[in-house]
Amino acid sequence: MGNLIGTGPNKLLDSSKYFIIAVDAIGNGISTSPSNSVTQNGKDFPQFTMRDMVNSQYELVTKVLGLDHLYAAIGGSMGSMQVLQWAVSYPDFVDKIVAYVPTPWSNSYDMLVWSTRLQIIESAQRVNMPEKDIMKSLSMLIQSIAQTPNYFVKNIPREKFDEYLKSFDREPSKTFTSYDYASQLRAMINLDISKNLESKEKLKDVIKAKVFMIISLQDHIVHPQPALDFAELIGAEKLVFDSECGHLVVNCEMEKCSKAIAEFLKELKRR
Repeated sequence: MGNLIGTGPNKLLDSSKYFIIAVDAIGNGISTSPSNSVTQNGKDFPQFTMRDMVNSQYELVTKVLGLDHLYAAIGGSMGSMQVLQWAVSYPDFVDKIVAYVPTPWSNSYDMLVWSTRLQIIESAQRVNMPEKDIMKSLSMLIQSIAQTPNYFVKNIPREKFDEYLKSFDREPSKTFTSYDYASQLRAMINLDISKNLESKEKLKDVIKAKVFMIISLQDHIVHPQPALDFAELIGAEKLVFDSECGHLVVNCEMEKCSKAIAEFLKELKRR
């Protein structure tokens, strides 16, 4: 989070203006996770949902930190799924939601991309593949779709590819394991913030927070169409990029994104 929170022009959130709580989500290897559970380790860890993640965060904020309200919740990628769930699960608790490279529910493309990663993990674990090799394969796959093919070709010349490929030969995280990775993927695959409602249209009646979304039209990791449909449904504000940076558009457009978020958060009046 160091490149996102702080002071200066290249930070997404200005820590000099807001009290910021950065939360480790269930399954990330630091919070309660398959990799660090003593009694339910690895494959024995119960599957959780995005709603479970948010419920645990609510417990942290209210029972541990003693807060009864949040001004805003912000998250990107899987974090966006959590903050959008916040808007549904606790509609009176948060005034504003900022979701970047977001989605409110998985569509068939998302499920294919995420299920492919899950299949790699599960197949590798069945044959006892070393953790280093599992995470290397996943990292290579993610890097191939994090931006567009054109962006990749422009930034990684053919003559430098061998050097680039060597960058994946690194020791895996001792904290975030393939079991953690798989558990979070399953939560993403089953994502649908309207799941307990009669229909998606009911979201416009449930959600009270003001919502701002940063959407990348060339996102190959999280398909943009659900976010576009959701924004239209609830009348959310949005900043849309058609960029070869793909899923990493915020990194490429940090100044524009940070200014847009600052402007959105500046108005204190609730919806």
